[in-house]
Amino acid sequence: MDVDVDDKREDALRLQVEWAEERTALGIARTVASWARTGLGAIGVALGMHVVFRDPSQVMLGRLAATLFLLIAVALFIGGNVQARRLHRMLERERDIPIHNSYAPLTIALIVATTLCGVLLWTL
Repeated sequence: MDVDVDDKREDALRLQVEWAEERTALGIARTVASWARTGLGAIGVALGMHVVFRDPSQVMLGRLAATLFLLIAVALFIGGNVQARRLHRMLERERDIPIHNSYAPLTIALIVATTLCGVLLWTL
């Protein structure tokens, strides 16, 4: 009888650990999304700077301000990926199994898109 109770407790504890790991994985995804949203907001500010400084005497100032915000966006994208990798490593140490970091392709795509945006801002 005691063995059956112990098995049920062990199963319940194992399930709680699995749910905690799942919540942590989802938390990592939310963290990456938050960094990406903030970076996309910085791109929006960069585009706004370019529009605000349309006067020919201020075009260079607008481009420089926009470039600064694009660099901030890139830093935010990289920061989100670094944070996700750090948290994934922590989970891997606990579970002793590798966890695939699927955020790297997203980070690369966002950086490429931001760079293209910067090139367009400087050529317009």
